[in-house]
Amino acid sequence: FGYAVPGFIAAALSAVNGVAAIFFLPESPRVRGRDRERTEPAQAASLRRWAKNLASYPLGLLLLVYFLAIMSFTAMTSVLALFAERAHAMDALDMGIIFSTAGGTTVVVRGMIVGWLAKQYGERRIVQAGTLVLSASLLTIPLVPNEIVMFALVPFWALATGLTFPSLASLVSQATDADSQGAMLGGQQVVGGIGRVLGPVWAGALFESLGIRIPFYVGAALVAVAVVLALGIPDAKYRKRRTEESGAESPPAGVA
Repeated sequence: FGYAVPGFIAAALSAVNGVAAIFFLPESPRVRGRDRERTEPAQAASLRRWAKNLASYPLGLLLLVYFLAIMSFTAMTSVLALFAERAHAMDALDMGIIFSTAGGTTVVVRGMIVGWLAKQYGERRIVQAGTLVLSASLLTIPLVPNEIVMFALVPFWALATGLTFPSLASLVSQATDADSQGAMLGGQQVVGGIGRVLGPVWAGALFESLGIRIPFYVGAALVAVAVVLALGIPDAKYRKRRTEESGAESPPAGVA
């Protein structure tokens, strides 16, 4: 039906989603520290304190891992269709199948797997494993010999992102006091938004100027840096101590 129709359908779905949010989405429970003595202001007590705490350990480390991963992932998705067309003569239907497979995998991972894995191994290990798989997937994409292997590779990078991003959100909430969780998770979305802007820009420039495979190699290298940084994420004992000090209640990884 042409290039415009998918956009119109997406806009209609977004409008329905907005109306549903207005009428059916309840306000989340508010957890406040009124029954405890606070020895210092909340992490988001002011704009300056909010920014300072976003850059502090471990929040700054978590946000840097998230930035590198989301930027590289968005860079990959922005040029994947162009690469698939030129390298393997894949068409719009093929790409529809690829992204539908990725979306379906993510639904299964976030809805059924990541919460169970978080209870078994903790979000820290999930992030480390997820970023490792994502880096390997980005490195493999430009090396696949045909479209069959390309289809087979999709669940791996979908699995990686489905594990990594909600687990990072859960870790951010665990490192945040009860009165500041919304603000700090909002800060994570700011960081993610910047990554989503920058990723397609440099990916498109590298794709055009240096070659169709270069963006994937660069993305894999950036996520490899995230893997190394993820090794410095504090363990559960540290996060538990921070949570007890702040009185914060963090959502499970599958919900974040």
